[in-house]
Amino acid sequence: ISFPGGSEYARFDVPGQGISCLALNPDGTHLFAGCRDGYLHTWSIRDRRKISMNKGHPDWIRLLGVNKGGTCLMSAGREGTVKLRSIPELDLLSTIHGPGTGIHCLSSTPGGNLLACGTDGGILRVWNTQSGTLAYCHNLFTGRIECIAVNPSGTMVACVDAQGRISLWELQSG
Repeated sequence: ISFPGGSEYARFDVPGQGISCLALNPDGTHLFAGCRDGYLHTWSIRDRRKISMNKGHPDWIRLLGVNKGGTCLMSAGREGTVKLRSIPELDLLSTIHGPGTGIHCLSSTPGGNLLACGTDGGILRVWNTQSGTLAYCHNLFTGRIECIAVNPSGTMVACVDAQGRISLWELQSG
């Protein structure tokens, strides 16, 4: 990345079908890339070197996210599963089997206990990441949920569709 008056800090190359999503952990020590071929790449930013490359999903990794504590990497595959991995080791903690349709967006509560996902079918799903169980499921829109956000206190989730309709949900009661 170059900025006027600045210089590129590091450059990382990824062979294969190309990067589809990126995530940084909160302390800025690790960079994660999800690829269309299902591979997950991890770099140490401080050391400017690749740490690992492993098969994260059967094919296209659509989304990556890191919980606010920087302890868990969340990846959503085109096949509709979400995988939770420890940071920096990327050991698989759990797999959440989603709706069988693509997950278009995701966000977690600050502690990472709840994971909210928006799907191509306009459905909001909220999972308990500790148990892997579905906490809430709401059919919000006829099209897909375009983006999703959880507030910093982890009590509310906001979803929006392509027509600009926003739906707010209180997470404790669903």
